[in-house]
Amino acid sequence: MELLTMREVPSAYMRMTRGKRKPSVAAVYRWVKKGVAGVKLRVDVYGGTSYTSVEYLQEFDREIARRRAGPSEVRPSTGRQLGIAHAKAKERLRRRA
Repeated sequence: MELLTMREVPSAYMRMTRGKRKPSVAAVYRWVKKGVAGVKLRVDVYGGTSYTSVEYLQEFDREIARRRAGPSEVRPSTGRQLGIAHAKAKERLRRRA
């Protein structure tokens, strides 16, 4: 895994997205600290310097896209799965009340 400094991320992100957009370095720091759509860019800190990787960027991008797409409709296929889904739905309703 090749490590990237925060200054190297915009160029790597642009290559990853095939030149569609090049974020600023400030945007990269926001991704790390605040995140986007509830997803933070994963970093590793070595010697006080933050590093990320192309793999972490891809994971970040995929997760944002997944969350923005909304919940997927996965239907339970077995009786046990149906029971678990029912219990979870009941719990969510109970919490709202």
